[in-house]
Formats: sequence, structure tokens, C-alpha cells
Amino acid sequence: MKKDTRTSKFFAIYKILLIGGWEEHRTDVGRCFAKGMGNEFLVLNLHETFLKDSQNLAANWFLHSDELSEIGQEIFPNKQRTWLPLRAFIEAPQEQQALVSVSDKEEYSAEDAEKLIGKITAWGQAVDVKRTIQNIAQASIPNVGGAQLKYLAALAYVGDFNTLMDYQAAFQKGRRLNFTPMITLEMIDRAVDIALERA
Repeated sequence: MKKDTRTSKFFAIYKILLIGGWEEHRTDVGRCFAKGMGNEFLVLNLHETFLKDSQNLAANWFLHSDELSEIGQEIFPNKQRTWLPLRAFIEAPQEQQALVSVSDKEEYSAEDAEKLIGKITAWGQAVDVKRTIQNIAQASIPNVGGAQLKYLAALAYVGDFNTLMDYQAAFQKGRRLNFTPMITLEMIDRAVDIALERA
């Protein structure tokens, strides 16, 4: 297959992100940028696709809570930093996405890039972080291990020790409820302790 030698149409957006203080992290599927916003990080993932007569830029962005992730790290200690983005597994719109398509005859201008980045930044500033975490804590037990860790961290964050102690008692009796093998009694014990401190 002949290698595509076309130049990216989206250089402007990368340049504006870096000038604007976003930090870049390379991933296997594209480019990831993050910018601090108080106790949160706004995370933007970008992935380019070269088509026959055009180029597409797929973007998705979400907010990451440092405090929630630190609680997750206490519940599930590991060498790698625990990453608990405020992706909504219960209700939108806590993650957003867009697809920009530019034909080979067009250009993606700095003005277009600034509009997209402005839209993303405004969205991040408008997210009610505490309410989002409360929504996660008030949901039913998720089906996936990573989401379950985030759920336990959210319960600890809001100080809901009653719910966590119910789970603790169930685990002590050998009932795992809907939790995956990733979640252990020791993890729930830690979540209870954190919730009691924060209540």
C-alpha cells in the first residue's frame, strides 16, 4: 500500500493548544492534551484520519477530577496514578465529542481552531463537578471494574459511609453483590474509612 504523504491540515489546533498552556501526551491512537482548571483537568483526545479526498479530526473531551482520583488511589493503591475521569456512565453530557472534516482543497484556519478550543474550554468551565460526583454516587453499582472503583471513590467523596458499610457487611458474609473480582473487601474497608473522615 502506498504511504500517504499528505501534510496534516490540523497543525493550527496543535500549535494553539501548546501556546495556550495545554500539555501534550502521546497515545497509541492519537494525541492527548490536558489543561489544569483548579482542582480539575480538562482532557482533549484528538485522532486524525486521512481519507481519499479529505482529512478528519475526531475529538472527544472530558473533565478529570484530581480529588476524586486521589481518593481512588487511596482505595486502590498501585504504582501507576489512578485516573478517574468524570465520564458519564449514568447521564450526559459529561463527555463531549466532535468530528471536523476538511477537504483537500480547504484549509483549517487558526480562527477555526480557536473557536473549537474555546467551545471545549467553556464546556469544561460549566461542568458542575460536585453535582457530577454526587450523580455517580447516587447511581446503582456499575458493571465494569474501573467504573466500580470510581463509584466507590464517589461514595467516599460525598461521605456516604452508610452505603459503603452495607457493602462491607455484605462482603463479610461472602455476598459480592454486583462487584467484579477487582473489588475487594480491603478496598471497601478503605472507602469506609475515607467516607467517615469526610462525613
